[in-house]
Amino acid sequence: MNNMPEPKIILACTDCDNTRILYHGIKDTIPVSCIIVEEPVSKRLLIKRRIKRLGFFRVFGQLLFQAGISPLIRKFSKKKNKEHRPAVSTRSFSSARRQTGTCEQCQ
Repeated sequence: MNNMPEPKIILACTDCDNTRILYHGIKDTIPVSCIIVEEPVSKRLLIKRRIKRLGFFRVFGQLLFQAGISPLIRKFSKKKNKEHRPAVSTRSFSSARRQTGTCEQCQ
């Protein structure tokens, strides 16, 4: 006999297509008990924090990768993305409770 509780997921995210794809991809397998929608952090503040934590040169290298290599990867993977995207919905989160704020609100 298995006395393990049923797994639940609390999804902390921003409201975007990737989050919706993730939600609709897992909702039939694992119950999403709550969705916490957070405001996105500004890119400038994010970069500033990363420089403080990781150092200027490491973050500069990451930014060069994002500016130079990521567009190439995206360009060459467009065909693959078109094949996979129609199978997953990007409609809004309908069957889970949607909250804005902290995890305590989901309990």
